[in-house]
Amino acid sequence: MDSKTSYIKTDNNTFINEQNIVWVKQMNDCLKIATVETDYLWNTYKICKLNNPHSYNKLYDKIKHNENNTK
Repeated sequence: MDSKTSYIKTDNNTFINEQNIVWVKQMNDCLKIATVETDYLWNTYKICKLNNPHSYNKLYDKIKHNENNTK
């Protein structure tokens, strides 16, 4: 098991733990992300390609990789 924690920077300069992401919705050149912090506390964030290209590409690549594995 990989114990390395990986974080992604959002457009409002918040860092989120990738393991807390529960869904991602693509909206043109932005990704809307929902995270669960506790059993009842959810947050949503936005990552746009223009504002955070590294974070956008990192998450987008994971999404595409998962889509290809489910086909």
